[in-house]
Amino acid sequence: MDLGKLKVGILDGRENWATWRYKICALLRGIPGAIDILEGRKVMPVPPEGECSQNDTDKFEKELEKFVTTESNALTAILANVSDETIQKIMRFTKARDVWQELHRLFDGSEEDKAYDLCLQFFNYQRDEEDDVSTHMSKLKNLWEKLKTEISKEKPCELPDIFLICKILGTLSDDFFSFKSSWLLMTKNERTIETLTNQLCAYERALQNKDSGRNQQEVLATTKTKVFNKNKAEKGKEFCKYCKQVGHTIKKCQKWKNDGRPRNQQTTNKIEKKQILRKRRKFKDRV
Repeated sequence: MDLGKLKVGILDGRENWATWRYKICALLRGIPGAIDILEGRKVMPVPPEGECSQNDTDKFEKELEKFVTTESNALTAILANVSDETIQKIMRFTKARDVWQELHRLFDGSEEDKAYDLCLQFFNYQRDEEDDVSTHMSKLKNLWEKLKTEISKEKPCELPDIFLICKILGTLSDDFFSFKSSWLLMTKNERTIETLTNQLCAYERALQNKDSGRNQQEVLATTKTKVFNKNKAEKGKEFCKYCKQVGHTIKKCQKWKNDGRPRNQQTTNKIEKKQILRKRRKFKDRV
């Protein structure tokens, strides 16, 4: 396995430290003993003191070789996934654990500050408008788990889930007002994180379906209005019976004028009828 080619993403700074640390730890777990070396649970073997047998010497050399190989692999994996700027800050160290600790000092802060920062991040967190409910809750849950883990390092304690539940409800938009009201009507035993997750996701799907139906109705109503206005506008416009165009009458029609102002068939018939009636009247008067 070529550790130099295994990429989890470049560490740029505090912005992606948490994500990078999670990915690099997943990679280092594939190297037996690497995490133990980085966290100080496994140290370089000490040579046997005084007189020792050949077996003891061989055992020590094997353990030392294994330790050096594991440490080298861990250091190679880390350096392959940090920027050159970051390497400039840690290149004075030659041991993997020293590099690991320096990265924590640079981007993770001290243990005391970390708990304080996580606490501030959790209580100041606001929902991203582009996130759906499931994504929003996942981010808050991850932050909550980090906060509980960090606080437990100082003094073992269990933070109540009501903090997380209230934070989730407090970061929802006004569209979830009715959901919040119904949630408060539930019994205390029913108010769990799992129940909240399932019901919130179901409620959001119902809202999306409702909005989709409403949008379709609005589009249909808008289309009908446009057609009605178009028909109404066309009905109110002048129409030329000669050239069959909208916007003028036959008396103003340039084509009708250019054609010598011809009479239409209906007008011709009327004139002919009048002429016939006149001839009949004259004939009767003579008789």
